[in-house]
Amino acid sequence: AVRPAFTDAQFALLCRCFAVAKSRGVACAPPFGDAAPADASARAHETLSARGRPLGDRLRLIDDFATRDEAEQLVALATWQASKARTDDETVRTSETASLAGVAAPVVDAFKRRAAALFGLPPSCCETLQLVRYAHPGHYYREHLDLLDDPDQLLVGGQRLGTVLVYLSDLPPHTDGGETAFPDLGLAVKPVFGSALAWANVTPRGTPDLLTRHAALPLRPRDDPDHLFAAAADPSTGNAHKIALNCWIRAFPGADAL
Repeated sequence: AVRPAFTDAQFALLCRCFAVAKSRGVACAPPFGDAAPADASARAHETLSARGRPLGDRLRLIDDFATRDEAEQLVALATWQASKARTDDETVRTSETASLAGVAAPVVDAFKRRAAALFGLPPSCCETLQLVRYAHPGHYYREHLDLLDDPDQLLVGGQRLGTVLVYLSDLPPHTDGGETAFPDLGLAVKPVFGSALAWANVTPRGTPDLLTRHAALPLRPRDDPDHLFAAAADPSTGNAHKIALNCWIRAFPGADAL
């Protein structure tokens, strides 16, 4: 009952005071755990509900969110790195990523502004943009949440209120798979160039929405006797199968530096 009584600004100020105390050696945790400000969460849901078209009751699909020229500019900025990640018992991610941290470019600013606006928030609430590339059947990202649990991140930038996943490529012929799947919602979204898939990671009350668990399904070659799949999947030719842009929208302004 206490958290909803805090305005967005009060919530952020309190968390950042805790962050300063923590940096000075005081043992403290986020005062509201992994929750987000209630007012900002409710507004984010209301704003997003008026954008694009619905896929179920949690996802929105926005057509023509990116142009070919913008996609080319973003990919040209990328320095790709393997992003293999493991838990104790399995590999959960084998894709490649490219962080755009520190990149000053009008196209980067445009996507931060465009993505944050879907949730009614300023561009400074958009975290550092991240490109992701799935170039062959061995690339995937197993089921996961975009929610943060790192106390330092929660104190400084707040929770990730929302995600905007922008598809910067189509899947070429002779390819199946590659969908963004939400198993708890019974939905799987196939990449379509230029479209954006957006969802809130928290409920309208600001608590984590665990039903937004999702996965990037692996690419699969269809019947392909001429080996067109392998040719199209060669990143050196610029024909990687699936490229997307992650835009994570945080609760506090200033998160664009994180």
